Amino acid sequence: MAPTKTIIFGPTGSIGSATSLTAHSKGADIIFAMRDTSKSIPNLTPEAENSGHYTRIQADLTSPSSVLEAVTKTGAKRAFLYLMFGSPDNQRASIEGLKKGGVEFVVFLSSGGVHDGALEDVPSRDFISWSHAQVEINLRDVFGEKGYVAVRPKYFATNSLGWKPMIAAGEVRILHPEAQWDWITPKDIGLVCGRLLVDGFEVVGGRNWVRLSGPELISQKGAIETIGKALGKEIKVTGIGEEEYLEVLIKFAHMPEVVAKNFVRVLNGRMAGDDGVYDEEGYAEEVGNVMKYGGKKPTTFEEWVAENKEAFLV
Repeated sequence: MAPTKTIIFGPTGSIGSATSLTAHSKGADIIFAMRDTSKSIPNLTPEAENSGHYTRIQADLTSPSSVLEAVTKTGAKRAFLYLMFGSPDNQRASIEGLKKGGVEFVVFLSSGGVHDGALEDVPSRDFISWSHAQVEINLRDVFGEKGYVAVRPKYFATNSLGWKPMIAAGEVRILHPEAQWDWITPKDIGLVCGRLLVDGFEVVGGRNWVRLSGPELISQKGAIETIGKALGKEIKVTGIGEEEYLEVLIKFAHMPEVVAKNFVRVLNGRMAGDDGVYDEEGYAEEVGNVMKYGGKKPTTFEEWVAENKEAFLV
């Protein structure tokens, strides 16, 4: 059987790259859909790209016509896409372009904040979760229940890179240093997304979402200490209030204000202990899904930091 042509939006990102490499390793022909086709793909050398089943094409999820053209021109049958914040139609036109161009199945990088109930019930005050849910609704409406799978990871390890300027200064100022997260890594997310792109809807057992979490719940303070240990540097952790932390998120993590405010609200919920983010049974399943669908034990935060410590250096 001929390899399935699979178009990847966002291949220059850490998750898009890992998704691409995983799907390619399982036999897919990979099409990199890129705004700028001259950019390099993380963890893929030019030699490996030229010798493998990889091609590049210009396309942009904010331009539905370019999406349709890219899919039509390449003959892609499967697609990986992610959320574009600020899309006026929640990416509906681009999703319709995928379908019209001939794509039959989509893997969408969603959010762990989208729970297993009705997508329409996600409250708009949960801006990040709500935005992802709207795209899931559009995928469901355009591709049908079996035409897509939403991968819903919890808290990204890469979020810690937002502390980089403060780490360089020797002091990280954050809200609720004791708040715990799971710190799932881009590679683990990409392993699952890549497998799903190749194996399709059938592998998920009748539901069109997969939830993922990292293997350890570690406080923000603990994560900073882990980073400091890897760098051989002592880093002071200082707890601050909401207003000051909003400024930190906007200045250092480069978050839009609406996203920063949403994150502060989520952090407050974590400390209140009533957010249900990591209930025992659900969390165990989410961690296990990395092995179930990705084929390997999930990477610990300590392992990820050791592999990526240069990324924390300014």
